Amino acid sequence: MEFGLNSSTDILLSICIPTYNRDKLLYSCILSIYKQLQEISASNVEIVVSNNCSTDLTSQIVAEFTTRPNFKYFEQPVNVGLAGNVLKVVEYASGQYCWIIGDDDFLLPGAVASVLELLSNKSDINYFYAKVTKLHVDEFEKYAYPFDTSMYQDNKPVGELKFREIDKFEKLITPEYSLIFLGEIMASIFKRDVWMQYKGNFEGDFLDTLETTYPHSVVFANTLFGQKAIYIDTPLILVLDGAREWWDRVGYVIIVHIRSLLDLYKKNGLSGSDLRKCNTKYIEISSPYFIKYLKSSESKYKDKISKSRYLKFVITHPISLFSFWGQYLTTKMKNVFRKFSK
Repeated sequence: MEFGLNSSTDILLSICIPTYNRDKLLYSCILSIYKQLQEISASNVEIVVSNNCSTDLTSQIVAEFTTRPNFKYFEQPVNVGLAGNVLKVVEYASGQYCWIIGDDDFLLPGAVASVLELLSNKSDINYFYAKVTKLHVDEFEKYAYPFDTSMYQDNKPVGELKFREIDKFEKLITPEYSLIFLGEIMASIFKRDVWMQYKGNFEGDFLDTLETTYPHSVVFANTLFGQKAIYIDTPLILVLDGAREWWDRVGYVIIVHIRSLLDLYKKNGLSGSDLRKCNTKYIEISSPYFIKYLKSSESKYKDKISKSRYLKFVITHPISLFSFWGQYLTTKMKNVFRKFSK
């Protein structure tokens, strides 16, 4: 079911929000965008919301916006899963570019205007990746509702963007740019027609497969290798850390699905030093969770982790293993030195 108006057929940017049972967060999220659109009178930006059959007050919350221009709201008759909802929200969009953000993400003041200028000046680029900043949910709850990003600490509006052109998309996968190998969905701005070219299988339950866990990463990995891209070295998005309902399963996601994501990158051409950097980072972020699972009696997701596969990977990548421990010990030694030099 569709609600809302779209007063312009010349949309440059679609800000796409897949949502499920986060009515209050969604309201603050939409407000953080509309406040910016009003300030710059942007008629070439639309907001697209896809409600994945929520059982809370999402429909009532969104009703306030359905009479505003360039706002699209869709209600799924049944829950189509995270991947299905992400695919739906991009399908509903009409912009040349799409920016998928979570209902628990907030655009920092000035982000929309800065992005529009960049997109207009770099129309030959299919993919942009932006730096994010984080706020833990415990701190977030101290702010008044609805949350206003302009009131966030000493936040300054995004001004002129610092960015650099990357000769190949796959460079962005490395830890120099991305915390989890482009798994951060809210950090990606991309051309919609490139996305729509990919026809993959995204069926299955949430977190069961790579496709149902990181659908956006699968699309990017299969469409953008070898193409130029842009890294935006200016934070544009405030990510609410710890708000996700699957946060208790993050170790399983990292150990299993991040590994599968790196395997996909390798299959599609990531090699050499870039692959080693990623493997080193993977060992760094996964090993604490792996040790935790070994010690834990919890079995629901522990049973889905192949200990032999993980240990085989670590053993067969000695350069990455030694690099990780070298970095770890160096950091420890520096901290000890600072402590005793005070």
